[in-house]
Amino acid sequence: FLTEAITEFDPSKPIEMINVDTVLWNNFVSQIRNTILPKKLNYGLRCVFITYFPLIFLIVGASFLVPFVPTICEYYYCRRDGGGKQEGPLYPAFIMTPLVLLCLFSYHRIISKNQGVDREIERVCEGLQSQFQSGGYAIKYRTEYTGICKPKGAAPARVIVFLQQQQTDDDNV
Repeated sequence: FLTEAITEFDPSKPIEMINVDTVLWNNFVSQIRNTILPKKLNYGLRCVFITYFPLIFLIVGASFLVPFVPTICEYYYCRRDGGGKQEGPLYPAFIMTPLVLLCLFSYHRIISKNQGVDREIERVCEGLQSQFQSGGYAIKYRTEYTGICKPKGAAPARVIVFLQQQQTDDDNV
């Protein structure tokens, strides 16, 4: 659940791709690297998770403790007017709500930035599609669960797929 930012991208050309020119492969790696690394895909996501879960724990824990410890409630969580009269409790959930919203906003912003990087990678793959097709491969960029909403326990996945194209009788003529 703690995702690191991608700091390097330098895959070697697969042995099976003998029909793909090494210059084309190096161009592909360079374009993807120049798309991913400056944008820092997943940058900051670890920090959001490290702060978000303790905040949730503090909110839930403090919400359970306040009713059982009246002196803490009176001293820390109750508003007082100018005469010292208690006006009502300020629950920890209301105090920490801005912090939780800040974490959610940060998470949304990181996901949105990542989706922009995904679109750029897809454009690079589409731009090199015809050159890879001449080597007998179709190139596709696929993502799964990279948005804000995803099933419970699902991890985001990003993969560049090279599909070997079948030769037809027309190709051999």
